[in-house]
Amino acid sequence: MRRTVSEVVHTIMILLIFVLVFLVIGFSIYQAVANERNRIAEGVILDKQISEGYTRANHTKENSSFTSVPTTYYFLIQGEKKGETVEYWTNVTATEYDSFKVGEYYRK
Repeated sequence: MRRTVSEVVHTIMILLIFVLVFLVIGFSIYQAVANERNRIAEGVILDKQISEGYTRANHTKENSSFTSVPTTYYFLIQGEKKGETVEYWTNVTATEYDSFKVGEYYRK
């Protein structure tokens, strides 16, 4: 059976989407592993980031529920590990986030 040009293009597009999804997932996993490999407990703060909290609604035929996801705070710290300079994103408290500035030394 011979395929039309439209069918071939559609198949190629589907394959490209799958490849793109797998690449994004792979890159995300690689970043998480690399960050954990660089785990340090202290260093100079290079960057600060906030992930705002939100409420997630879950609806079913029987009922609805709401899940609260809290705001999370992060520092990107740079320090030494096994004689190498590394960077590591670490969770911090709201108080720590407000107390420290980029360029200051942070110790967990």
